Amino acid sequence: MTTAMKISRILEACRADGAIWLCQPEHILSFKLLGLDLTMRSLESLNVGAELIKCQLWIQENTRDILDESDEILHTRHQLVYTVGSQTNFDAAPARWEVVQQLLALVQSHLSEQPSPHFLVGSSSSPGQFSSIRMMFDEGRELFHELAVKIVYRAVIPSIRMANLPTSLKKAAVRLLTECQIPPQDPEMRPLELYCKENDEQLMWQSLLIVRGLIAFSILPLALQNRRWRVDYGHDLRRSQLAVPYRAKDSPSLRSDFAHPDVLVLLTCLTYYYSGLDDPMIVRAVKELLKLDNPELIYEQWISPCRDQVPVALHKFAGVNVDDDRLIVRSLRPFIRRNKLAIDFFLNRCVFPKEAKEFPYKMSTSGWDLAMEKANPTTGFSGTNDSRFLLPTSIVQADSSAQRHTNATVLAHILQDENATVVPHANNLTSEQILDTIFALNPQPTVLLDVGAQILDCSNEDLVRLWLSMYDEDGTIKAAAFFDNDDNMCIMEYDGTIQAFADSPYSTRLNECLVYLDDSHTRGTDLKLPPCRAAVTLGPRLPKDKIVQGESRHNSAFDLFDLFDILYRLYAHEKAGIPTFTRVPRSGRSHRGGQESHWRR
Repeated sequence: MTTAMKISRILEACRADGAIWLCQPEHILSFKLLGLDLTMRSLESLNVGAELIKCQLWIQENTRDILDESDEILHTRHQLVYTVGSQTNFDAAPARWEVVQQLLALVQSHLSEQPSPHFLVGSSSSPGQFSSIRMMFDEGRELFHELAVKIVYRAVIPSIRMANLPTSLKKAAVRLLTECQIPPQDPEMRPLELYCKENDEQLMWQSLLIVRGLIAFSILPLALQNRRWRVDYGHDLRRSQLAVPYRAKDSPSLRSDFAHPDVLVLLTCLTYYYSGLDDPMIVRAVKELLKLDNPELIYEQWISPCRDQVPVALHKFAGVNVDDDRLIVRSLRPFIRRNKLAIDFFLNRCVFPKEAKEFPYKMSTSGWDLAMEKANPTTGFSGTNDSRFLLPTSIVQADSSAQRHTNATVLAHILQDENATVVPHANNLTSEQILDTIFALNPQPTVLLDVGAQILDCSNEDLVRLWLSMYDEDGTIKAAAFFDNDDNMCIMEYDGTIQAFADSPYSTRLNECLVYLDDSHTRGTDLKLPPCRAAVTLGPRLPKDKIVQGESRHNSAFDLFDLFDILYRLYAHEKAGIPTFTRVPRSGRSHRGGQESHWRR
């Protein structure tokens, strides 16, 4: 009996018993693509693929879907991709990432020479470091037009050599780098393309197209304005050396990746620039340097920005003891850990050639496919209805009339006088400065909800330790509650002792505790907090529903038994012919803000 046949029998048994199948949305979408993938792959897997497609059609005809947190599941940003074909390197590699690195260096040097009020540039703690750059306003896009002119007329990117070309070709190149909509048969573009092909300048043409994607199609402004390191992207070295999407601060997405090659390369470069190289990476970079014909030249470039700080014995690469890994780290870490040239070398030799791969074809499906028209109705639940205008066209929202007032009620609570204290502050405040601002308030907040993901320079444990040190040992504050790196709720006492939340005597004495919830735990965390004052951080691109859900800490938990209760009530109502679009009471659960909305097809 094949696996597909076993799946069919299990599904038949589930239908006969009226069973409930609990699964993740990606399981449904992946199963849908698996049959198509096997069918197209080879003749050997054709029969298996056909059996899986039959199972998928059976599921569509005989199941009834119920989606919890439907606004998140059906969000347009979610897409599941199946790759088809053999894995290959990125097109135009290695220029695909070298041009990105050179363009980022150009942005940094331009902002250092001509500071712009539309950009926020961080300070460099070591020579040769790439400073953090953030575009604050859309007007900053004018900078990239200036960079395009500089690229064409000053040859600041080595692969784009246009200094000796006619002015007409230079103007066409500037248009190519800055204008998104260019007709296919544009009379100015054709001579430029022909020149590159006839004069064996294929690399220059590829580099122009790469820069065009980054500037004209706003990939570079997207990364510098709308993506925050450690909040929207960052490392997850357990599964990839490339940058991965984050679902919240310091919370890498478990399975998703960036699908666009240029976005992936750009965010990977920024991730390494901001985080630096760790000790194994430094050792690996030095070992790779040994494989070159002239390692001295590259090493000279690494230490040139900080040559005065490097010991004389290390001015030459021959002075580095490459046989002792610990000595390599101890002697070179201060100088190359955040050195952009060293990081570029590591990326170009150890990361991109092995990790930057693409496939010739892709099959994709999205959350909208979960709401496709089926024989049985589909029902969804959501704590807010802010995304009702972005729902799939195959469904309509059916708000309960008894709860239409809840949006206004939530806004009324947020706008109460006791919530009117707003403390503006400068950008890029350190955690200590934020805590000093909170400590200076009267009365002092004892709960910090980092909804805006502003605490980025230290871990949760370091933050609560610093926060506890601001209070007297004999005062009313004895401990602090927080989530550790393993997502476990913990209590830190004044002496630094850390216990699991359930084992600590302070779990029932939260009136004597400071409470810190980071971005990823401000939603879905239930604490029975005593009457207290809380501080909420705000950040860019923070929608109302996220603020409300982060601020509204309810005291009663909603566990799996409540979900089973709802599902069985819906099933019983369906059998009895009772309309299933009436709100099902959720005993003991308070709303997380906004309206409890339902929709159906």
